[in-house]
Amino acid sequence: MGEYAVSSVRVDFFCATIRDVAPESQSFVVARILKILSLSRNASPFEPGRPLYSYRYCLRHPSGAMILWGSGEKEGVHVSFNSDALLLFSDVMHDLFRSFKFSCTRIDLCTDFYDMRASDIARNIDVVVSKSNSRTLVYDYNSSSATLYIGSRSSGSRKLIRIYDKARSLARSKDVSRDVMRVELQLRHEYAFHVFKYLMSGGSAVDVLASLIDFRYVTTSRVSRRKRMEFWSRFVESARKRFTFPTSVIPKLTYERARRYLCRVAARSLAVVSFVNPSEVAKIIDIGFSKLTDAQLAYLSLEAT
Repeated sequence: MGEYAVSSVRVDFFCATIRDVAPESQSFVVARILKILSLSRNASPFEPGRPLYSYRYCLRHPSGAMILWGSGEKEGVHVSFNSDALLLFSDVMHDLFRSFKFSCTRIDLCTDFYDMRASDIARNIDVVVSKSNSRTLVYDYNSSSATLYIGSRSSGSRKLIRIYDKARSLARSKDVSRDVMRVELQLRHEYAFHVFKYLMSGGSAVDVLASLIDFRYVTTSRVSRRKRMEFWSRFVESARKRFTFPTSVIPKLTYERARRYLCRVAARSLAVVSFVNPSEVAKIIDIGFSKLTDAQLAYLSLEAT
């Protein structure tokens, strides 16, 4: 693919909740948020908007920023900043992040590769793009939108990778004829929480992107021996250190996925077995235990403790 140029990694979307705020105190918190944002050199008024979820009140900004409140104490005050809003309020976002104990529920990181197209990745059917799937590349690609999706796009998904061609008119180059391929990493729930915590502690967004995504040719069954694609190899070299999620996150996610699957697929069958012959349920569980590997048992034991 030859030489390429890459932009810096940046946060492209952020939403978080300030939890455990009593309903009578939420308006005060909103006022503090607005005061910080008003200090931006690009400040302009928020306007009342249509509330979402279980919140009663909403303020929206023309840039796309949004503040929600007026629900229960657990729901607290919710904020959302899209790419335009993050750019507009960039001079005060650090102060905002430091002023509240945010529980991040979604964060998107992105970077642009110049003189590349998504089709450069799509046509290499033996390329592995997701660290979570070392065997296959699952994508939804068509030549008109030139977009690759790796992972689930459902709201319950914790990790989604998007690879697409930016419109040439939006390219950040004087030469608008240059191709620009964007790589986006969308993280939700626990993944978002820990990545935001890492970034706030001084961690690099490059470290996160380079650690959670990989582009390799499937030339052997051993992932470590697969050749990394040239453009990504150079990008990984710019990372300062490897980012990893805390080990305690893994068993929690394993348990939650297993419980949801059980409720969705097998709950009715288990109820029938339990009603007719309750002792059989214990036998089914024993069969399940026999299929767990030592590594899985070790992870799950961390959650139990």
